[in-house]
Amino acid sequence: MRRGEFSIKFRLISKDGFPVISLPDGYDLVEVFIGTELQANDEDGKWIIEAINAVIDGEVEHIWLQAKYLTLNLNSQETRIIDPYADDCKNECVISTTELKTILLDWISVRDQYYLSQ
Repeated sequence: MRRGEFSIKFRLISKDGFPVISLPDGYDLVEVFIGTELQANDEDGKWIIEAINAVIDGEVEHIWLQAKYLTLNLNSQETRIIDPYADDCKNECVISTTELKTILLDWISVRDQYYLSQ
């Protein structure tokens, strides 16, 4: 799958002068992850892209990452984004690791363009 070719479409919403990602229903935790980890214009996302590349390229079988509010369990096929603080049953989101990488790279590009235009 090449960059830009993914089935999950996102929209950038300007909220109080900040870019916010909007994804389809079911990807709320992906939105939370991006909003808490990749919102600021000085966050390049290199750490998460390097982790994704490591599992996709087979350097490691899986990686657990603890983000600010979420835990990510990455392997070459899928990524589980887990909210350890959720009170309801919606504490996990599963997404293709390749698709997540594409969304993150595209989000960072769109976000950077947004900040440059302000």
